[in-house]
Amino acid sequence: MALVSVLSCASLPSSAQEFTSVSPEAANLLGSRIQEIRQRELDTGRAPGQDTIRVSEIEMESFVLFWMEEDIPPRVDSIDVRVTDGIISAETELTFDAENRTGNVIVDTLFEGTHTIFAEGALSGDDGRGRFELREVRLDGLSVPLVVIDVLVEGFVKSRYPDVDLDAPFTIPWGIEQIRLTPGIAEIGY
Repeated sequence: MALVSVLSCASLPSSAQEFTSVSPEAANLLGSRIQEIRQRELDTGRAPGQDTIRVSEIEMESFVLFWMEEDIPPRVDSIDVRVTDGIISAETELTFDAENRTGNVIVDTLFEGTHTIFAEGALSGDDGRGRFELREVRLDGLSVPLVVIDVLVEGFVKSRYPDVDLDAPFTIPWGIEQIRLTPGIAEIGY
């Protein structure tokens, strides 16, 4: 979906809790908030960490479905995001086709077609540094070994984000200073 209505989000609800279902409007609100964070990063007169936004699970789901379809190689048919204290998880239905091959025959055979994937991890961020600890991945209800995750990251993620390393702390982009996960909400300080 084109980023056409980013600037016309003034009529959208200002509180993350006002959305009751996945929608282009919820995606546009989060998109406009991301644009604001990115613009603020360029404001050299502003002290980091002055502002905070609250992002709901519905906004995250909407953003993935309506704004990130070009960034995610397989087709995302559905997504259910859950946020608890320090933990984020997503269960998604993805369709992998011939265009989404990793080059590893075993992995490509395993993932071809439509599958339900569940991933859960601990996420936190302070002082502009983030940490993600992958805790669980399931494919169609079965646990996926870490070696398969490494192949998927290598095949699908590293081509777009060459510095990704699931085991290492990372610099949070766009001048974001802090990430806090509480039930149903991600609080982002920038």
